[in-house]
Amino acid sequence: HSFPTRRSSDLILLNDSTDVIALYNTACVQALLDHPSKAAKLLVNAVQAGFIDFQRMINDPDLDSVREEPEYQAILEMKDELRDSAGTRLENLARKLLGKSAIVERDDELRIIFGANLDRETFDRMKRKLERQMTWQIDNLFDGPPNSFVLVLLPTPEKAQAIIGSARIGGFYDHDKKQLVSRDLGSSLQHELTHALHHGQMDRLGQVH
Repeated sequence: HSFPTRRSSDLILLNDSTDVIALYNTACVQALLDHPSKAAKLLVNAVQAGFIDFQRMINDPDLDSVREEPEYQAILEMKDELRDSAGTRLENLARKLLGKSAIVERDDELRIIFGANLDRETFDRMKRKLERQMTWQIDNLFDGPPNSFVLVLLPTPEKAQAIIGSARIGGFYDHDKKQLVSRDLGSSLQHELTHALHHGQMDRLGQVH
């Protein structure tokens, strides 16, 4: 890889100065340029914009020069509170995307938020099924739940089309946004939920998915 330059960090932010990943990546560039103070302030901006991948931040060698900065240490001290606030934001997002009639519930232990345009009986059955899946996978495949809250969305077919787009795609998981969307309650949903758990495992190991 070529060594980063100040211009490369400017170009990243030019794309979207409020995008959490752009802010995080720019912080990494500044840290590699040996500007730890500036990098730490950009990390604060990223967190304020919604960045909550603290395990990724802890394991990222690009940020080694920032570890002693007070802003970096303050982020780590507040990570549980910030994670909780991020969960609340995702709950509110689910209600905004799915409407007032949607059922939205949060599991703090598994760090999962369910939002669905389903009747109560179907919702409860789906929730129990996914919680069993997550518990088994955590016990047997992965060493913990997602590092941050993940929003699982099960919208109406019309809303799913608007969110997902192509009818050939059954669902997807966006790790940067911590959002999983599925058209069905079967294989697509279970597959993408496994992706979410795997991403968390990779972040804890400091590996790239």
